Amino acid sequence: MSKNPKSANSIEKQLAFFTLCFIAILYLITMILHLCGVQPRAVSIMNTVATILLLIVAAIAGWRYVENKETVWKVLYIVVILVILACIVVPQCV
Repeated sequence: MSKNPKSANSIEKQLAFFTLCFIAILYLITMILHLCGVQPRAVSIMNTVATILLLIVAAIAGWRYVENKETVWKVLYIVVILVILACIVVPQCV
């Protein structure tokens, strides 16, 4: 049985939308916790989780853009993802 591309595209769009809704809720909770004086480390972790989720959604959309392009685009995609991940992880370790 072949996979229906239209159905897969619809599922990706739904996943992106609901992920964005979840991230909005997460940022709202983070803001409320920050205003209530909750430990900055906990707030920072929640912000990092939200950022990673946004990266995942953007990475999926970005891959869909470059998957049928020349190799140079795919290499650029991988380099960009690695730079973003490094910029997320390194400050958390310091």
